[in-house]
Amino acid sequence: MGKVKKLRDLIGVIKDKASLSKAALLSKPNTLSLHVAVLRATTHSSSTPPDVKHLESLLSLGDASRATASALVESLMDRLHRTGDSSVVLKCLLTIHHIINRGPFILQDQLSIFPSFGGHNYLKLSAFRDGATATTWVLSAWVRWYARYLETLLSTSRTLGFFLCSCSSTLEKDKQDERLSSFMTVDLIRDVDSLVGLIEEICKAPDSLHVEGNRLLDEIMGLVGGDYLSAVNEVSLRLSEFMERLSCLSFGESVELMCCLNRLEDCKERLVVGSFTIKKPSTETLWGLIRELKNRVGMIDVYRESGKLGFVGMAKDLNAIVIAFRGTQERSLQNWIEDLYWKQLDLNYPGMPDAMVHHGFYFAYHNTTVRSGVVNAVKRAKQLYGDIDIMVTGHSMGGAMAVFCGLDLKVNHEARNVQVMTFGQPRIGNAAFASYYSQLVPNTIRVTNDHDIVPHLPSYYPHFAQKTYHHFPREVWIHQIGFGTLVYKVEKVCDGSGEDPSCSSQENDLETTGKTTMVINNEVELLGKQQEIKPGGKVAYQKEGSLNEICRSLTTDAKINHISFTGEEERRQLQSLKAWNNGGFKQKELERKKSQRIE
Repeated sequence: MGKVKKLRDLIGVIKDKASLSKAALLSKPNTLSLHVAVLRATTHSSSTPPDVKHLESLLSLGDASRATASALVESLMDRLHRTGDSSVVLKCLLTIHHIINRGPFILQDQLSIFPSFGGHNYLKLSAFRDGATATTWVLSAWVRWYARYLETLLSTSRTLGFFLCSCSSTLEKDKQDERLSSFMTVDLIRDVDSLVGLIEEICKAPDSLHVEGNRLLDEIMGLVGGDYLSAVNEVSLRLSEFMERLSCLSFGESVELMCCLNRLEDCKERLVVGSFTIKKPSTETLWGLIRELKNRVGMIDVYRESGKLGFVGMAKDLNAIVIAFRGTQERSLQNWIEDLYWKQLDLNYPGMPDAMVHHGFYFAYHNTTVRSGVVNAVKRAKQLYGDIDIMVTGHSMGGAMAVFCGLDLKVNHEARNVQVMTFGQPRIGNAAFASYYSQLVPNTIRVTNDHDIVPHLPSYYPHFAQKTYHHFPREVWIHQIGFGTLVYKVEKVCDGSGEDPSCSSQENDLETTGKTTMVINNEVELLGKQQEIKPGGKVAYQKEGSLNEICRSLTTDAKINHISFTGEEERRQLQSLKAWNNGGFKQKELERKKSQRIE
């Protein structure tokens, strides 16, 4: 093995000399020094980092004109993509890293825009393999990871507006730190998400056990460690700012923040006890901030899988645990509506004779990690807040998941006070299932409106109730909505059959198109085309679509005071249904539209 290494080193020296001779013969006089600087900084020596003086020479050459800096970056990238030697590639990447950290501004600028059509994988090393020896094979994994890491670092720098851990960006970074309080929340979340992505990439560094003592890798990890501490500092600054504006966060913002915090906690084990370990006061401060933020946000947890999103939190004004499921996303809504036509009753619901549901609806909740995550979060919430009420809500497909969740909690987890409220929910089972469900979870409300196609799918045939889909009670129907206004004329609490012919069933026009927003009791918000929730905010949903195309829209905003939906009190409790002003509409606009209707 030692002889093979010596032979490779000798061949590498010969290749380096040949490359220098070739550059001297073929390079133009104005670019010769650039090519030579790149070749000297990226030699074939297998385990030694670039010589400091050669790196300094390369960086100083980039501190000239923009044309010179551009030519230098092009020469470095050409060297990177032409060689198949893992050591040379690592040195090219290390040189790029040095440019990011301490290169002159002009050189950094040219690096950040190379190539002009570049994308996420613009270093193009995801398929790199050097199979010459076992060591080079291991180093190939480092090449792939390091290239991916540098791409992430450049992407994060673009997001932040400055190069992370760069001496030349110190002034710009200080200015941004001072202006954090003026940033929009969406920009802060974008920054945190990008920084967390960088930390996640650091955690994916290959195991260095097989290449211990490699000084080239040691220098690489030294630079990465510096980036990590800078990222920790930037994340901490932004999380501290979030502490000041928690009461202003929408549900969507809270969910995105929680997802970032969860991702950071997933990195903690690798960063604290793994092979990549950096212990500094700033890192301990970060973990403390994460714990405090998660407690103060009021969310128990957020779960994602295959586009499905579940949220568990504590609504203090309701004194209830809130579980919410996001509905069908806009990009797949039309196909999903078309698919609803053909869904067949094909699954016997466990433990309920004759009760049938569609397996797709059932598995959307039961056969994903969302279910186990939600159940475990509810258990933790009960430990924190006691045996309080549970409110489950969802829109569209999320409404179907909410139904199965409420039933699951009631039947399998002995939850006593479960309330379910869905919006624009499709039919999910036959009449036998509807009967079982209404007995087990009587405190259920389905909100529908006469511009929504989804509650009428899959189709209902009254003469074959046990063989076809059937809604369960109790429906609240919003109808006679003024087009383009926030005012509706009629709301109705329907009968206990689930398929009241005087309610939305009479509006069985499958070409109806609408976009509706419903709001419940200023507690939890499911806003926009993706459901969103504010702890201590509102519950709302927005949906749009038709069978053939999503082209027209109708916006309706309403308010339902949600207390408890039991027995004969339902009508009294819902009598306060009235127009609600969504934040996007000004009161003057409402008054103007009202006056137009009066005229």
